[in-house]
Formats: sequence, C-alpha cells, structure tokens
Amino acid sequence: MEETARYYDDYWNREAPPDTDPRTPRRLEIFQSFVPRSVTVLDVGCGRGRCSAALSRAGYRVVGVDISERAVAEARAAVPEAQFHVQDLGSPLPFPDASFGAAFMTDVIEHVFDPPTVIREISRVLSPGGQLLISTPYHGLVKNVLIALFRFDRHFDPQGPHIRFFSRSSLTHLLRDAGFRSFKYFYLGRVFPVSKNLVIMTAKA
Repeated sequence: MEETARYYDDYWNREAPPDTDPRTPRRLEIFQSFVPRSVTVLDVGCGRGRCSAALSRAGYRVVGVDISERAVAEARAAVPEAQFHVQDLGSPLPFPDASFGAAFMTDVIEHVFDPPTVIREISRVLSPGGQLLISTPYHGLVKNVLIALFRFDRHFDPQGPHIRFFSRSSLTHLLRDAGFRSFKYFYLGRVFPVSKNLVIMTAKA
C-alpha cells in the first residue's frame, strides 16, 4: 500500500485529470437525476473533493475515501461539511454494512488492482436498493480496433495510471457478480461507438 499511496500522493500533486475533466458535470447530472437528496453518498476515490463538493452543494450528505493523504487533506479543507477518510480500496471499507444510500465512483475502477473486491465492498456498504454511479474510459469493439491500429503504444503506455480496461459487457459482468441489477448506460465524449467514457447507473439488489 505504501508505494501505491506515494504514487497517488504524487499524482494529486499534479493537475490530475479528475479536476479538469469536462465530463464531470454530466456525470453529476446523471447521478442527481436518479438519487434522492435524502441519502448519504460514498464518494469512492474522491481525490481533492471536487465531486464531493458538488454533491454536498446539491444537498447530499457526503463521505469520501481516497488512498492519497495529500488529496484527502485538500478535500477536508475544501469541503469541511463532508467526512473524508484515507483508505486503500484494496482493503475493507471502514463502514458497517448498509451504511450508504448511494455511491459515486468516477474514473477510479481502472486504477485498482482488484476490481471485484472493490465492487463487492461498495455493495456491502450500500443499503438494499442503494444506487451506484460508476464511470470508466470506454473500450468497445470499434474503438479497440482503432486503438490497436493507430494508438496502441500510447493508449497502453506501461507508465500510465490505468491498469484495467473495461467494455460495457465486462463492467456489467463485474457489477452483476457483486449483486447489482437494473443497469442504465450513458456514453460521454465524442459519439458512440468511439465514446471516451462509459457511465453506468445501477442499483444493489
């Protein structure tokens, strides 16, 4: 964990993508269209707290977790009304079962070593019927062929931060295995089938 935490402390010391991603407002809009303001939201991989701040302003009670002490310190300063915890997603989340009504996880799953464990933990801390918004860079057949032909080395750069790559099918399968049902899909950036980002809105059974 220590090496990973140091990596992400350095990551958040730079202009990290979540703070500048133009798709973030649309993800928040999708989330708010499904999730009532009465619930407590877990912001998984909250970083500096940009989305936590937006969710808090929208009326949600927010708890954020991130592996980076640097990012969590900045989130606490930026969003004092929310709660934040330094947390390695490879370890059990420090919350009882059914603690949250919803979870928000944007462009995090592609960074983790053990996605099934992470998704099962999110499912555990969600109440029955609790909703999850999850997003990740989109990888579909047409886009993958174009990447293989024109941008393979750049896209799969071993020094890049992404270690997992998901299609709609593979991410849905991962979520189903953890007990999620009722999937709604959104594609952000460019046009389908070469979209930049896949967003899934789902709920725990």
